Amino acid sequence: MCPISGKPFEVDEKSGHFDYQGHSFVFCCSGGCLDKVAANPGEYLDELVEEAGGPVAVTPSADPDPAASEGGAIDDTQ
Repeated sequence: MCPISGKPFEVDEKSGHFDYQGHSFVFCCSGGCLDKVAANPGEYLDELVEEAGGPVAVTPSADPDPAASEGGAIDDTQ
């Protein structure tokens, strides 16, 4: 269900995505609903974040390419 419009929907390429306080939210469209959230995320998402247990700290990886450091380099020559 879209947290903005309240309509049920299936996630597809038209769905809007927005990350906020360590949580990822999906909306029914990348137009109207996503635009509203992007303009004022706290107004629309603070209550949902609290329901989900509060903000989540997001720590960026110290290694910009963890796959390469594990010997998992990508071979894109094919």
